[in-house]
Amino acid sequence: IQTFVIRTIQTFAQTSSSFIDNIPIGDNASFYLYYNDTDHLGQLIPYANVSISWDPGYYSIIDFGNGTYLIELNTTVGSVGPYSLQVDVGLPPHYDSRTVYVNINIVTILLTIHIEEPTATQIRVEYNTPILLTVNVPDSHGNPISDAIVE
Repeated sequence: IQTFVIRTIQTFAQTSSSFIDNIPIGDNASFYLYYNDTDHLGQLIPYANVSISWDPGYYSIIDFGNGTYLIELNTTVGSVGPYSLQVDVGLPPHYDSRTVYVNINIVTILLTIHIEEPTATQIRVEYNTPILLTVNVPDSHGNPISDAIVE
């Protein structure tokens, strides 16, 4: 009697970036995932199962069919701050599964309001922060015009 041990194929996973910095909240962030077969000279492994630790309705994964995967995150679901994303990739039962991490930093969008007259002024405002802006448009006698259109 002969005994055979069937083992899984050794793999390696890496991303195009391990840190994505300064993504304005509401923008998309993307990175590539590469899943390699290390038993066969690093050949890329297509059609693997890929999952990430992000809200399922707010990311997409494109499998290019060659072991390269594009992961795109929509940051409208999160809040400002740093995140560590866990990316799991595998193709059971023949290939080892791997986990890699990508750190992302979502930042506030700062808007600048430039006031031309009566004196040039700039105000910095954080995105998604309510502000009250009162504009008085006077007539030729200095009296406010109600329902004025401000562009």
